[in-house]
Parts: sequence; structure tokens; C-alpha cells
Amino acid sequence: VLEGRAEGMGSAAGLVDKATSDLLVGPDWTVNLEICDVINNDHGQAKDVIRAVKKRIGHKSPRVQLLALTLLETMIKNCGEIVHFQVAERNILQEMVKIVRKKADMNVRDKILVLLDAWQEAFGGPRGKYPQYFWAYDELR
Repeated sequence: VLEGRAEGMGSAAGLVDKATSDLLVGPDWTVNLEICDVINNDHGQAKDVIRAVKKRIGHKSPRVQLLALTLLETMIKNCGEIVHFQVAERNILQEMVKIVRKKADMNVRDKILVLLDAWQEAFGGPRGKYPQYFWAYDELR
């Protein structure tokens, strides 16, 4: 069902699989930014996209995990408030903490640690608007 919808005016969630395909050698910036455009034009898609990205971050392939983390990083940078809120609310940060604790692939762990550190700082630490980012970072310190 998703495939069909992804072709048309794009379910952004369908595009997530494309952006995090195991066949990609590196990030597909065109698709990553297309996902951002869809979310920016239709905030209602944010929840589904975050859910899809969360699933891909938990994937067994480190390549897929890294692509999903890069996509998430791109969304945090380019989609603003709606994504910042959804990431804080949807347990995606907890998922990231869990992956680091599980002694995952080194590159995946490093990427998560770098992102959590950058985000908690960008969102103002424990007294910021979204302390969830700080808590996730703090749990792994």
C-alpha cells in the first residue's frame, strides 16, 4: 500500500524507506530534502515520518541505521518545531539511547552520541524547551 502512495503526492513515510535503503552507498540528499518539504508543507505527515524513521533506526543493518540517523538529523535542521516536538514525544530519543547501550555498531554509536550532544546543546540543555534531548544525552554521559 505504501509504495503506491509514495509515488503520488508522496506519503513522506513511504519516502523514508527510499531514503534509508540498504542499497544506498551514502545519503540520498534529494529524497532527504523531499521528505523535509513534505513535512513543511503538511505538518500532519510529521508523526508518520517520525514513526517510520524510528523503525529504521532500530534496523539490524548499521548502514540503514546510519542513513536513518542522517535523515533524522536533516529533518531536525530543516523542519523546525513540528519535528523537534515529535522527536521529543515519540520515544525516538529513548530508542537511540537503547541502541548505544546495546553496544551497537561503533559508527552508529558514535553518530548517536554526536547527535544527542549537538541537539541537547541546541535545545538549551535541561532548562530548555525540550529537556528530553538533554535527558537522553545525560543518560549516556
